[in-house]
Amino acid sequence: MLALRHVRQLPLRPPHITVTRQQVFGLTSAAPHKKDEQRGSMLHSMWPSSVRGAGLSTTQVTTSRIDESSTFASTRVPPSLLSVRDQALQVWEQVDALSQRASSVYNRFAATPYGRLLRLDKPTGAQLLFLPCAWGIGLGATSVFDVVGLSALLYGGAVVVRGAGCTVNDIFDADVDKQVERTKNRPLAAGEVSTPAAVALATGGFTAGLGVLTCLTPTAFMLGTMTLIPALYYPISKRVFRYPQAILATTFNVGALIGYASCTNSLALPALAAYASGICWTMVYDTIYAHQDKRDDAKVGIGSTALAFKGDTKNTLALFGIGQYAALLAAGATAGLGTTFYMGAAIAASRTYQQIYETDLDQPEQCAKAFNDNAKTGALVWASILAGRLL
Repeated sequence: MLALRHVRQLPLRPPHITVTRQQVFGLTSAAPHKKDEQRGSMLHSMWPSSVRGAGLSTTQVTTSRIDESSTFASTRVPPSLLSVRDQALQVWEQVDALSQRASSVYNRFAATPYGRLLRLDKPTGAQLLFLPCAWGIGLGATSVFDVVGLSALLYGGAVVVRGAGCTVNDIFDADVDKQVERTKNRPLAAGEVSTPAAVALATGGFTAGLGVLTCLTPTAFMLGTMTLIPALYYPISKRVFRYPQAILATTFNVGALIGYASCTNSLALPALAAYASGICWTMVYDTIYAHQDKRDDAKVGIGSTALAFKGDTKNTLALFGIGQYAALLAAGATAGLGTTFYMGAAIAASRTYQQIYETDLDQPEQCAKAFNDNAKTGALVWASILAGRLL
């Protein structure tokens, strides 16, 4: 108690050491400044003998303002570790610079008429095409390579095939797009790209997609080539069929089968259930998307589920939501996924129903926002499948 009373009566705080950032990170030793050492010696003599008797040295007093947890401040880092650190920083800077350049090139091309024709400026569609592939990979993966390597390969395939599909769609719809407010500025409708050039672009995209399929198993290759005819039929179906979204859904989600077959070279109940879930999911988000154009579609005679379901759209989509998550739960059960999968699926289901009931279908901006948000829902399902495999 006597020592503490003397401490409170001290008129000055102990001097501190100025520590540079290099010293904090262990690049040099933290030696006291000469003047600080002198002041420390003087003040140390002023401390009561009861405090000095506690074993506090001059250095300990003068360094009292340094956080005790920073014991590494006076530790020298071996030169070899510093060299490794510097090399790692250089590599990171090079990778970051390369990434920025690639992003800049991509953005510039995406803003051109050809990039817009391929929808590179609107990546949500490619993500929605890829995500069922990712579900299938997650359900059938047998190694880390399956998850990482096949996902990268199929995402690249999704980008080029989706771009080719959109180009074919615009070739067929060029006359209709001119009459629809949202699509009248598309490159073909606006005359920025010629039809022969668009045909060449679509051919190149489908050829690139075929090249991706050749890297997969025979079963996956067969499934991929079988989707070509439905993909080409979709633009025509809008003129003769009231439910073209059903054609799109059955085509768009074959990726669930392709992803699974890429891992196992076979099909099984988990993949089929995921495919069924994806079909219901596409019926939900693409019907919401179609509500952006329902007035123009009615004028030009284009069919869509937005017009077919009319005022009963939300109740119908709620039923598709039930089908989506019932099939997804079946996929998880047949694949033997853990509890974390069901927790993630429940969160995804809540997001879907929130979109269905909160989106104002008469507001195109809200419909577009809900459509784009589905990429996050699909990614959540993918993460839930992977977590269910691991936990």
